[in-house]
Amino acid sequence: MAKTAMEDGKRLNAFAVDPKKLVIIGLDTDDGVEHVLYDKRIKLPVDEGLAKDMLMNGFRGSIEVRKNGPHFEVVFGRQRVRSARLANEWAKKQGKEPVMVTCTVKKGSDSDFLGIRIGENTHRRGLGVLDAADELKRYLDLGRTEDEAAVTFDMSKAGLRNLMKLHDLAAPVRKAVEAEQLSPSAAAALSELTREDQVAELDKLLVGAKQGVKPTRRAAKKAASAKSNGGEGVAAPPKRLITKILKLDKHNGGVLPTDFVRGVMWALGDISSSSIKGLRDLEKAVEAGKKGAEA
Repeated sequence: MAKTAMEDGKRLNAFAVDPKKLVIIGLDTDDGVEHVLYDKRIKLPVDEGLAKDMLMNGFRGSIEVRKNGPHFEVVFGRQRVRSARLANEWAKKQGKEPVMVTCTVKKGSDSDFLGIRIGENTHRRGLGVLDAADELKRYLDLGRTEDEAAVTFDMSKAGLRNLMKLHDLAAPVRKAVEAEQLSPSAAAALSELTREDQVAELDKLLVGAKQGVKPTRRAAKKAASAKSNGGEGVAAPPKRLITKILKLDKHNGGVLPTDFVRGVMWALGDISSSSIKGLRDLEKAVEAGKKGAEA
């Protein structure tokens, strides 16, 4: 006799529970951003429209939780749990049956759970660029590779490297990005400076903005270069120009030195460091040096 899809599939540890019995980190606990399951969007208003739908139609789909002692902590589905709690407040007043939340228990490491949360936020609702930079730092600090991060964050390795530049920005620069006074790419150009210098250059860029001069990435990069070199500085050429030059060089039979071309391709994120002899060893040495300095 042929097996049914249910018999042939993987048995899931799923159950229905009162949403108040689930633990949302940071809302039901005193934990903050240091906790792997903390998501600052728990501070957003509860989705009343979703709560009304649940009150009328019940809870659809399922969320994922992890078992921590006697408690079940929400891995993802925080907003749905919050909406279910609101729906039950209304249900109690109206004498209706309470909404029960369907849960699936997940097992894994902290980095697994962080990846699950980031992946859902990225693919379903999207992360703000600064939040994404902070989450990327945490994800890599838990031992995940660039390849894994590229899948989780749905971006190229070059994009990841640019995103990482936004993690260590001075608070005023972060606020300028959040207020859309400064683009993320322009902020990234300032990230090579000390936080004090970032603020100084930001002030100059914003003064220019008041005078009608938009603080572009190119302007920020030139300002950062001048600050680093103690002189006028030279802004790096746009990526588009570099790409066109490489294509033209290839079309002309390769006028530029091969090592130079491969180095530029690595900088653009088109090839990995392992493609250039000795580069990966240098990367490892730099990474080891950073870890040693932080220890």
